[in-house]
Formats: sequence, C-alpha cells, structure tokens
Amino acid sequence: MNLESWKDTLARHPLWWFSAATAALLAAVLALHWHVLVRDLRMVVQQSTEETNKTLTRVFVNESWDRVRPLLPAAGSGPEAARANPRVPEIEEMVRRFSRATDVLKVKIYDLDGTTVYSSDRAQIGENKSRNPGFLASARGQVASELIHRGSVSAFDAELHQRDLVSTYVPVHVGDRIDAVLEIYSDRTGSIAFLDQVASKQAWSLIIPLTGAVALMLAGGFALQRLRERQAASASGLAPVATDADASASPVHWLPGADDPIARAVEDLNWEIAALKSASESRDPSRRDADALGRAQALAEDIHTWIRTVADFAHLTQARHAGRSDTFSIDELLDALAALPARKAAGHSVQFSLYKYPATLGMAEGDSARIASLLGHLLGLSVAVTRHGRIELKAMRTPGGLRIDLIDSSEGWPQQKLDDLAVAWDTGTPPSPSEAGLDGLRLVLCRGLAQSMGGHADFRSTPGHGSRLSIDLPLEAAAATGP
Repeated sequence: MNLESWKDTLARHPLWWFSAATAALLAAVLALHWHVLVRDLRMVVQQSTEETNKTLTRVFVNESWDRVRPLLPAAGSGPEAARANPRVPEIEEMVRRFSRATDVLKVKIYDLDGTTVYSSDRAQIGENKSRNPGFLASARGQVASELIHRGSVSAFDAELHQRDLVSTYVPVHVGDRIDAVLEIYSDRTGSIAFLDQVASKQAWSLIIPLTGAVALMLAGGFALQRLRERQAASASGLAPVATDADASASPVHWLPGADDPIARAVEDLNWEIAALKSASESRDPSRRDADALGRAQALAEDIHTWIRTVADFAHLTQARHAGRSDTFSIDELLDALAALPARKAAGHSVQFSLYKYPATLGMAEGDSARIASLLGHLLGLSVAVTRHGRIELKAMRTPGGLRIDLIDSSEGWPQQKLDDLAVAWDTGTPPSPSEAGLDGLRLVLCRGLAQSMGGHADFRSTPGHGSRLSIDLPLEAAAATGP
C-alpha cells in the first residue's frame, strides 16, 4: 500500500485509526510504568541492604579489626605476598564467626592499592581491583552498592548457583583515616524472587482485562466511525435502512466521549506534548519548557491510573468467581507493596508508617495477586489524596483471617457519597467512571475485590479530618515452606 492509499484510508476511517493509536499508546504507557515499578522495588531492596552492610561493617571493625589487621600483608607488599600469606586461615575463621547467622555469602578485603588481601574465595586473593568503580568510591570514603545476578558464586562452604546478590563496598575507618576497603556480598535471592513472582502474577492478571480494554477501544472507534458515516448519509438524504442486527445491538459502555475523564486527559496530554515538542524544536531552555514536561508526565500517570482501574474493574465485573489460591508470605507482600507508596508519600512530606500485629504475620493461603491488586489501589488512592500529615497502614491477624486499616489525614470524602457508592455496588448497579470519578471508582473496586474473596470493606471519612479504609479478608494460615 503506497502513501496515497494510507492517506485515503486514514481520511475515510479517522476515528478507527485514532482508537487504534490510542490503544497502542496506553499499552506502551502501562508497560513502561510496570518496568519502572519493578526497577524501583529492586532499588529499595538494594538501598536497604546497603544500610545493613554498613552496619555489619561497623560491628566488624569495632569487634574484630584490631585482630584482623596484623594478620594481613604489609601495605604495598603486592599480590604475591597476599597469595603467600600463611595467616589466611586465621582471618577466615574470624570472618566466618562474624558472618554466622547472617545472609552474607562472601567477604573480600582490599588494601588501599586495590589488591585483594583476603577473599572467601581464595582463588581471588591477589587480584587487583584498583580500577573498579566501587573500590575507587569506597577508597574516597563513600559507600557503593550494586544489585547483581551471578550464575555461580563461591560462598564460605559451597559453590552456590543462580543467586541475586547485593555487593557493597564499605571503607574501614580507623580514627580519621581509611585503613582498607571491605566488599560484602549479601544474598537477596528470596526477596528478588518474591518481587518477580508478584510482578508476574500481576502481569498475567492484567493481560485479559487489558486485551478486553484494547478490543473495547477498537470496537468503539469502529462504532463511532459507522455512526459518523450514517449521520453524513442521513444529512445527504441517503440514510441506510437499519437491520435487525443493528436494532438489537447493545450499547458499548465507557467509551471516551466529550464528558469522559480519560478522553479529557488524553486531549490535554496531546496539547502538552505538542507544546513541549515545539519548545524543544526551538531550543528554548525556558521555564515553560520544564513546566510542560512536568504536566505531560503527570497526565501520563493519570492516564495509566485510569486505565489500570477501569481494566481491573472490568475484569472484576466479568469474572466474579474466586481467583487462584497460592501460599505466600503476608509480611513480604506488605513490605513490597508499601515500599513505593512510602517513597511517594515522602516526596509530598507525608509520613508513611506500616504497623503489623504481631510483628511477623507469617504465611497464608489465598489469591496473592488479587490481594496485591486490592492493596495497591487502596495505597495508591490514599497517597494521591493525602497532601500533608500522615498515612498509617495497619495489618493484624484475626481469628478469621487478616484485617487491614489504612488511616490518613487527607481532606476525605462526604460519608454519604461513600455510602452511596457501596449501595450502588452491592445492588449490582456500579457507577460509570464519569459518575464516580477516579477516587470513587477505586473505592468501589476495592470493595468489589474484597467481596470477591469472601471479605468485607468499610470506608469511613470525615471531610477535613481524614479517612479510615478498612478491609477484612478470610485467609487460612499456612505452614512456612523450607528454604
């Protein structure tokens, strides 16, 4: 098909092509956001491990460095002296004693020339790491970490395979000077595997509703195009005769229209991107260019939130049966879900706190993907509407399962509106997005998700004084699995 044919097709079916392009754009935005979410969660794991390794190094220096330092080769003696050091077994005994009951798999000690003077993997003693960025940063007094995947790693007692590790370079401070550099490898395979498992379940749970949303958008474009053609034909006196199929066809709900929030956000985003492109082409480094970029990014996030909410809502209303049941750790699920909202709340100067009663909630049997979706919408809503004060997420094991309370200092909603939304869902007449708004739709979605798992949701709010969003879920306790 040549260029003229493409132009002709686009001219004859503009609404259909616009719907197709919008569907592709929304899918791309969702995929990008998912990638950023996984990256941010891994970054949280890396940063928390770095803090732990810094603490371990301080303990090691305070308790053992005075005994370890005399066992190392003299400064500047070179790699051969390091390899021939007869005191390596004594150093290893102290390092093993220090690492016992931790998740540290490997330890290295470097002198300030970058020579490896000790390693849990003795084959690496004598290697020069003077050009390694992590060593260079640590030799200047900084701490450097990276999250890496190793096909095999030589730990203290065995060769381990397929491990996700956080490698942290920490300077050894003795008074005002840096005496050496420690590199600590901490095992985070379990945490990364859990994040990947939750991400995979979320991705699979979104494939069907997202496919349905894209198909709905394409069908809507086709329907609007046919309506436009009929109106044009009617205006010219050539209106076609309606068929029985046309007369019995059911209307398509939630199509982007003039009063639809998604359509307005898309239109605003197009204007912002056009303004941003124009400013970029003129190479004008003005404040307006930066403001346009910020508004475009904020609108893109709004579009993603709408699409995710509508897709989950459609999936819930089309499949009310219980989801899959699996064994999962409640503590790991809550920690992973709370990590990103906590960072966003901190960016708004909002204090975010997670409380668990008891401190370890243990394992449970249930649909972890659906629970993650429910809590994700609940947390996302609270962070979005709370601009000052605090957000408290409280989780408590009950005789019947699990209770979640989310308390914030937001402006809140009129209680009558919350009651009306609950009644609308319970009576089988859920509101449309334009009626409920994004906040209302997410509240209804959380109520529906809780009920789909045999639970209950109760939302209480006082305008100007905050809200309490409560969820009760029946979860059976499960025995912890082996390592």
